[in-house]
Amino acid sequence: MLGLIYAQKEILDARYWIASGRPELRSNAVEFLDSRLTNPFRQRFLPLIEDLGTQRLIDTGRTLFKLRPVTYPTVLWQLLETADPWMQSCACYAAADSRMAGLRGRIERLTADSSPLLAETARTVSARLQTTMGAS
Repeated sequence: MLGLIYAQKEILDARYWIASGRPELRSNAVEFLDSRLTNPFRQRFLPLIEDLGTQRLIDTGRTLFKLRPVTYPTVLWQLLETADPWMQSCACYAAADSRMAGLRGRIERLTADSSPLLAETARTVSARLQTTMGAS
């Protein structure tokens, strides 16, 4: 997209510098793009390529895209609610691995799903979570 708005050769050069793995070239690319890009491109793009550290990148993403932190159990609950049996199966296993007995009720409802894989996964995980609850 940047190549459509800005001189394509310059953008491709900057891309090469970033991908080179050489810190001095990456630094040159960041400096070059900072001088060429205008907002909102600069504001959204530069944090992705600057070496600011993980937390700063997360904070920038939250600010720019108005994201809010979501807990792991909430993510699993949302994945259990998707229409994709594979994602639901993966979420079931993740819940079992994390011993999240609080998700057992939702997982039990999936034992009647029309997907054989999901129904079997839900039965296995539900039994595992029942054992975990009994051991607690």
